[in-house]
Amino acid sequence: MIKNLTQGNPLKILILFALPMLLGNVFQQLYNLTDSIIVGQFVGADALAAVGSTFPITFLITGIASGASVGCSIIISKDFGAQSKRIKSSIYSSIILVSIIGLIVMITLLIFLEPFLKFLGTPTEIFEHTYSYCRIVMFGCYFMFLYNCLTSIYNALGDSKTPLKFLIISTLINIVLDIVLITQFNLKTNGAAIATLITQFIAMCGLLLSFVRTLPKFNFQKVERVFEGKIAREMIYIAIPSIIQQAIISIGMITVQSIVNSYGKEFIAGYSAATKIDAIAIMPMFSVSIALSTFTAQNFGAKQIKRVYDGFKSSLLLVFLLAFTSTLLLTIFGSYFIKFFVSAEDVSVIAYGTSYFNTVSFFYLILGTMFVINGTLRGVGKMTVFMVSSFINIFMRIFLAFILQPHLGYAAIFWALPIGWLFSGLFSAIYFISGKWKKPLYK
Repeated sequence: MIKNLTQGNPLKILILFALPMLLGNVFQQLYNLTDSIIVGQFVGADALAAVGSTFPITFLITGIASGASVGCSIIISKDFGAQSKRIKSSIYSSIILVSIIGLIVMITLLIFLEPFLKFLGTPTEIFEHTYSYCRIVMFGCYFMFLYNCLTSIYNALGDSKTPLKFLIISTLINIVLDIVLITQFNLKTNGAAIATLITQFIAMCGLLLSFVRTLPKFNFQKVERVFEGKIAREMIYIAIPSIIQQAIISIGMITVQSIVNSYGKEFIAGYSAATKIDAIAIMPMFSVSIALSTFTAQNFGAKQIKRVYDGFKSSLLLVFLLAFTSTLLLTIFGSYFIKFFVSAEDVSVIAYGTSYFNTVSFFYLILGTMFVINGTLRGVGKMTVFMVSSFINIFMRIFLAFILQPHLGYAAIFWALPIGWLFSGLFSAIYFISGKWKKPLYK
């Protein structure tokens, strides 16, 4: 259902709009968690380490897909908020553009997968499992790109419920396939990869068919051409900084993963489990940030700057509450969450994961504030500022992880994370306070 976000109470709108997105993101993380939990429990810690060591590459794929979709979403949101006549052209152009990018990414990564894994310093004893798992997952790139694009279009039009329905269905299918392929067919890590591939295809097809059936009901003005070069250029203008930003983060993740790999497979397994739980813990705050971007884009397009500020303040309140809750849960139950991935006998793995929680979770408030500021900047299309902020974040994380290692050991990897958030957040905050974000993106 299309929803205009330029009217009504900002706090109520953001909560109602963010909730389906939050549930969707939680199910997305459960989708990813399924592989790790089932592999860790039924195959072993080595297999868990193999799946976990592919995280920087899968993060790169997801990041590029999200970056490409952001460009489409912002333009469509602004056109919708401004009640532009070209809204249907924006929708068609975004689907074509993201489809092309998805194919290019899939082919490129398949060609350079092995060098990537070697650069990561993947341990020899898990290299074969890691390569096989990742190669199968790569074939699902195109499906994921198109699915993300369609989800962004729905969100841009104020509908965050339809993508959620298909994500819930695909998550349940993935869990069933994981269990069947791993436990019944003994396919081990390959079973998890095949389950992911099949599920991505089903989710993409389902959402695409739904969109094709729904689009005629939108009553948007007809278009002569399904692909408009001017619209595509505007999307690329926003998408490129976002893609570069995601690429920078991914390169940083790859570098950090190489440091993680140097501490052995037990640390890899503990770190992998902790970061997956961490991703779920911060997901509510991230969902508020994404909802704020759409809210901001529609209101910025309608030239309602005061509502942009109101949305910003409401989002800060929400992330403060969410940050406190997440920190409390991980502090108390952190070790129990790690045990979902491994058996109680894997004491070292559990200890490493718990140590991660006890360091990082206390700084979620800083992360949440950064999410809100960047969500606003993303909504008005200031992706270059967002990109620089991300570069500062990942640079500080890598730099500190290296220089603190002689003093803190593996804990340097943990401490570098919140310090990176702090420097990145300060940069974004200074730009936001300056008010320069109110200037038009292009004339």
